[in-house]
Amino acid sequence: EVVFRAGFILIFLQCMLLCGVRCYEKTLPKAMVCYLLTGAALLTMAFVPCYASPVHFYAAGVTFVFLSIGQWVDASYDEVSSSLMKTFRRGMVVSTLGLFGTWFFFECVDG
Repeated sequence: EVVFRAGFILIFLQCMLLCGVRCYEKTLPKAMVCYLLTGAALLTMAFVPCYASPVHFYAAGVTFVFLSIGQWVDASYDEVSSSLMKTFRRGMVVSTLGLFGTWFFFECVDG
């Protein structure tokens, strides 16, 4: 369980780094809010084990939704990247949501 929590906390720290960069740049407050909400959901997942409560799975849904929104907003307002890179980033968001949605659906059907 220690490794489980440590992993979620490391991902949380990465989200807070993204949030900090957005705060430092004073750009994209929508992305910043999305990363903060993602961080809160990640901490929930870290301290509520999946076998103990369904809250863990709801937090996983919140994590992926807000992380995807933040990434989509980042890709949309990125002035440095080419249109091909923006399309690639949006494709990653769509594939992440698709894979997570498929997993979540089967978890709900089985569980």
